[in-house]
Amino acid sequence: MLPRGAALVEGAGGLLVPLDPEHTIADLARELGLPVLLVAMDGLGVLSHTLTAAVAAQARGVALDAVVLVAPPPDQTDASVATNLQVLRAHLDVPVHPFPRAETDAELTRAGARLLERLVPSASLAGA
Repeated sequence: MLPRGAALVEGAGGLLVPLDPEHTIADLARELGLPVLLVAMDGLGVLSHTLTAAVAAQARGVALDAVVLVAPPPDQTDASVATNLQVLRAHLDVPVHPFPRAETDAELTRAGARLLERLVPSASLAGA
């Protein structure tokens, strides 16, 4: 479980997704003072997507805490997967964490618990 008083809030679709004609997910995160954990699917295009989102967050005064790079399904893996993690780590000033493909709910739960422990070291995740 997360440390007392902590919460995870999921945005829908990305930082620049409009919530109304004048506000985006980034505006909501900034207004609430929430740091952002950017989750992206590893593969062709992820470098541009992720680096652009990082610039957009900075330009809007939103703290980017980390990036999670999710492994693609085996049939969607391309050559960029071999280097995307290293390139993002070299170009971003935040941690970039790989996240494995999970075939079962139990695998997903274990992978999520390991990631959460890296993101929030004080989190107590016994039994996960």
